[in-house]
Amino acid sequence: NEIARASRGMFPGNVVCKTAHALALGCLPADLREKAKRGNHLSRGQLERFLNTRVALSETDAKDLAWVAKQAMHWFCISDDPYPALHHVQRALADSYMAIEPERVMAVLPAMWEAIATADGSLPLTFDGYLKVVQLSGMPLPFDYVLADECQDTYPAIQSIIRNSGAQVAWVGDPNQQIYEFNGAENAMNRLQELEEYPLTLAFRFGEWLAELVQPLLYQLGEKEVIRGNPEVETRRALRTLPVRLARGNATLLSPLVKAIRAGKRVHVLGGAEKLHGMLNSAESVMRKHRVQAGLFAGLHSWHEAREKASERDSRALREVVQLLDKYKLSEVRRCVEAVCPTEADAQIVLSTVH
Repeated sequence: NEIARASRGMFPGNVVCKTAHALALGCLPADLREKAKRGNHLSRGQLERFLNTRVALSETDAKDLAWVAKQAMHWFCISDDPYPALHHVQRALADSYMAIEPERVMAVLPAMWEAIATADGSLPLTFDGYLKVVQLSGMPLPFDYVLADECQDTYPAIQSIIRNSGAQVAWVGDPNQQIYEFNGAENAMNRLQELEEYPLTLAFRFGEWLAELVQPLLYQLGEKEVIRGNPEVETRRALRTLPVRLARGNATLLSPLVKAIRAGKRVHVLGGAEKLHGMLNSAESVMRKHRVQAGLFAGLHSWHEAREKASERDSRALREVVQLLDKYKLSEVRRCVEAVCPTEADAQIVLSTVH
């Protein structure tokens, strides 16, 4: 979302910059779009109550079945399959290590999908749900050209929407940057046949010295092209050695930051702490029962919902933030973020996301 917003100021007015989910939301029929806007988080409690209206379950059975069914629905929604299938359930069971008969899960998925995908259905239309609705509709997109960025990490459902868009498509991606395969994303370029390929070899983020440094590593990964650094960007070697902590994303950066600041260390965050402030603002909005539209807390209406979602196995980043804010007051975490050193020269520890 942040990239899409930043891109809007870089292109002329006839260019639309959207994430795949935002694009899908805009393509929904009006009644489903209104349903999605009312809330798109499917809590485990909601699903347990839904299942109990259809099958007599003990409390433990309801929790286990709800968890596996929700995961199976995720795998169906991000796929390009036309209906829930056994392999979606098997993937969910592999993630859960729960001893549930696949047939029991398969039996509830059709009714569950109907409750999600219909305007008067009793379950929320989730992010992945409205992506699936658009993919199954096969509707063309209202564009002449589509540039699909980061296509090394795209759900099959997104690939299907783009392939059926009716537009001329340019697929842009780097297989060496594929990081979301664990969550069902695929490299779309593996499915493309007999298309012309144009390598983009000039890096704009770093200079020539770093390009020369990483080239041997890229060769080891099978890269055949020569990467060139941007001659207008100066890449500096570190003048002194500092401990550096890398995190997968900003959510997992917050905990080591608070720990270091509370221990009296001077901390610098590469790229600045603005996104951390934004994350805390979103958390405060959810605590005040104001729904957040995007980011880590998107679709959540209350801190109770945030805790419930954080308990799910695939919500590691949210879980770290929720646990941190439950352990310390929001004001204390804000104090730590505000104490970040503005420059690396003043710091004893440097924190950064991998990106």
